[in-house]
Amino acid sequence: MHKFIIKKFLIAIFSMMLLTSCKKTETGDIIVSNINIVDVKNGLLIKQQDVIISGNRIKKIIPHDRFNLKSNVILEGSGKFLIPGLWDMHTHMRSYSGSDNLPMFIFYGVTGIRDLGLTNHKLIKHWKSQIEQNVIIGPRIISSGSIIEGSDPSFKSSIVINKLEDVEPVLDSLIAQDIQVVKLFHTIPSEVFKDIIRYSKKRGIVTSGHIPDDMNQITAAQAGLNSIEHLYGIWNTLSNYNNLDFSADEIENLAQVLIENNIYQTPTLVSEEYYSKLGQASKNRKTEQLLFETNQYLELTPKYFNSWWSMLKEQHMQNLTDDDYLQARSSFEFMREITVKLNDLGVKILAGTDVPNPYVITGISLHNELEHFVNGGMSPSDALKTATLYPAQYFNRSDELGSIDENYIADLVVLDANPLENISNTKRIHSVIYNGRLLTQENLRTIKADQLQSLAEYSEDDFDQFIYMDVRRNGVDSVRRKYADIDRSNANAKYKIESYHLVRLSKALKEGFQFEEAKKALEWNLELFPEDEITKALLLEQRN
Repeated sequence: MHKFIIKKFLIAIFSMMLLTSCKKTETGDIIVSNINIVDVKNGLLIKQQDVIISGNRIKKIIPHDRFNLKSNVILEGSGKFLIPGLWDMHTHMRSYSGSDNLPMFIFYGVTGIRDLGLTNHKLIKHWKSQIEQNVIIGPRIISSGSIIEGSDPSFKSSIVINKLEDVEPVLDSLIAQDIQVVKLFHTIPSEVFKDIIRYSKKRGIVTSGHIPDDMNQITAAQAGLNSIEHLYGIWNTLSNYNNLDFSADEIENLAQVLIENNIYQTPTLVSEEYYSKLGQASKNRKTEQLLFETNQYLELTPKYFNSWWSMLKEQHMQNLTDDDYLQARSSFEFMREITVKLNDLGVKILAGTDVPNPYVITGISLHNELEHFVNGGMSPSDALKTATLYPAQYFNRSDELGSIDENYIADLVVLDANPLENISNTKRIHSVIYNGRLLTQENLRTIKADQLQSLAEYSEDDFDQFIYMDVRRNGVDSVRRKYADIDRSNANAKYKIESYHLVRLSKALKEGFQFEEAKKALEWNLELFPEDEITKALLLEQRN
């Protein structure tokens, strides 16, 4: 009997060895083993899969333990969940430098962004090149290059189109600069607005934007505007908007027109919520501190954003009334209700944040936007589509982005918990794979440590941080006039000024290809610090 048992044991071992030796071997640069894949299209889990990545593409997806796996990098995915990389579909990159803000998108699993203007497109292209060459860490960027406005533009960097005859030559010029999306403002005359959409479509460029006041969402959709930002024009579309109400027939008719014309909505709720939060803060100092000063995510935010936001918050809280706050809260909740209702009717919603509007924090705010969708009644599955599947469809790239499938680009996020059960689990990031490059937990900790170390060099009341966003919008000359009588001895000033502040600002402007503005910053510094030899030398260098 004893010999029989040993014999059976040896046969079993031999059979297992034979079975193993018969397995085929799969190789890859990275293998994610035994992971639960979130199928965002169908809202399902595909459990216990092996994902083989070669280069920047997903080579193969196979049930776990069917093949021998061979790779120098095998990530154990047992008990974890794999989602496509997330997209923030409404951003305005206003970075002091490419490395002080862009890594935060990747840190929070946002592997792609749609940038809708304000920053020099040459600089955007420079950052894209640096990201591709692994000089800096950052997301995939699809950019409009500029905002197109009508007369009296709100932004110095905008391009003005007021006449039909200017539409084609201006767009041809932008397309020659490799823009990938056209961003339109409501100040454009409506006939010009429609013609820009027409010609963009002819040139194969998607459009987005605000809607002129003499149009509404239905006429904009019929004109072919590919995505409507901030639910713009909804007040001209719903007859009872002033009472924050709508009829079933009206909303269903709107949804039908949007769907027929394949129009997306990007509501940016997380940005709209700001004024509601001000209302909460106005009632209680501790609440104000919690929302705006001790928020744990602010530690990773550039000081120039914090300084700018703090100034705006103070101005807004001085000028807004309790009725304003109540209206803001009601408007936010109504916008969320409309967003969810349109989604339920089949309209495609895009997750976007409008970063860096006040207290819209790079990266993490995208997760907050998803939470707003779900808190308003959207399913976690539908919320995930807004940041994965639908962005890819909007860009006409659903054959390689937005899902987890063979031959797709390996933009992926590994989570420690199931986002289909709780959308907040998208924040529980274990690791990120961007364009086939694995960022482990250790790598992510290094990104955070590097960010904290970099930001430690600055203070919110450093003069360059204090004025930076104003300079970016209005230029050095405009800001200089505002601070014509700087008293460096004034201890009550909201900022402190040292000779190196404007030198540092000049360097940042120069790196941003704003050479004339960089020179103006040095000239201003020499006026404030006539004996500063560094400034003199830098000015001499620039003039030569």
